[in-house]
Amino acid sequence: MNSGSKEFERRFLVNDYFNQLNLSDYKASNITQCYLSVYPAIRVRKVSMLYDEYYMTIKGLENDEFEDRMDAYRYERLSKLSESLNLDPIEKIRYNIGRFEVDIFQNKNKGLIIAEIELSNMSEEFEKPQWLGEEITNVIKYKNSVLAQYPKETWR
Repeated sequence: MNSGSKEFERRFLVNDYFNQLNLSDYKASNITQCYLSVYPAIRVRKVSMLYDEYYMTIKGLENDEFEDRMDAYRYERLSKLSESLNLDPIEKIRYNIGRFEVDIFQNKNKGLIIAEIELSNMSEEFEKPQWLGEEITNVIKYKNSVLAQYPKETWR
């Protein structure tokens, strides 16, 4: 992998105030990500907005993240491998709302909406919008790699 960095992010559910937002005011992209490994998390991702972009990402220990672009052919081949591992693809619509990326999950994770903010460190202060709900940064079941194994529709 060519690019690597430390990633500090905090994740939240949204509350009912989120329904008051007019999402057409914000840029949206369709994301499909397929996991090749849950731990460490290794995924391939297709991001569709005006055109398709493809990435491979490895998320390791101590907030390490390595991400590189890839071509459509490699993405297609690796996403098929993910299917053979019985890991469901994660499909979501992502909106950029201020400093937050808000993911509205589809298919087996429908009904789940997660807001994420990237910070320079975990103690960085930031303004919390009214629609921000419970923090889930350290709640394992909400990690995308875990949702590929245990989607929301399987929860009790």
